[in-house]
Amino acid sequence: TNQGSCTPEPTPAPTPVPTPAPTPAPTPEPTPVPTKFVGCDDTCSGKADGEYTIAGVSGVYCSNGAARVQRCGDYLPAANVQALAAFSTSVILQANGQTATSVEAVASLVAGQTWQGLTWSGPWCTETTGCASIDATGWPNMIHSCGRTDCIHWLESSQFSPTYAPPQGCSETWLDMSMPTNQGSCTPEPTPVPTPEPTEEPCQPTCYGKAAGCYP
Repeated sequence: TNQGSCTPEPTPAPTPVPTPAPTPAPTPEPTPVPTKFVGCDDTCSGKADGEYTIAGVSGVYCSNGAARVQRCGDYLPAANVQALAAFSTSVILQANGQTATSVEAVASLVAGQTWQGLTWSGPWCTETTGCASIDATGWPNMIHSCGRTDCIHWLESSQFSPTYAPPQGCSETWLDMSMPTNQGSCTPEPTPVPTPEPTEEPCQPTCYGKAAGCYP
């Protein structure tokens, strides 16, 4: 009867339709990195101490599966070190009866780069942050700790030392090398037989071969 006094019913809000969760895309399987083939003659691993031709480089001294690439002021050419580094797993620095090692230093050798800014395990320090080094230019001059005489100076001018001062005795750089891919097919290298020292013949009680004169 009194329609104007009637309050209109509110329009009911529509019920939202739930949005289905998106189906996650499958994570692609990573492509495995192919393993580098390591031939028996590409590595010092498994060889007795001595000199060999390794990875096409002649006269390489091997010891405990590692190749020595620097000793005192002598070092192999950069191209030879790169060839050996391609079959290596870590770099080992030795001086003053101590050792420092780095895995990432191998890739730097292969790429022809320095070791500035790399991390080394061992007791020695490095200071290369913000270091505009003009001395670390590539093999064999690899680490220059700017402004820190107590840190590594693996430079020819410092005789490859854990500090600015030359090391006590000879320092050495080694490449720890990979095991052969088919190790069972490698023929063990024979242990080199040492060359005996020649012995002098004892003097004989005779005048033969002596100049004229009196002898006891």
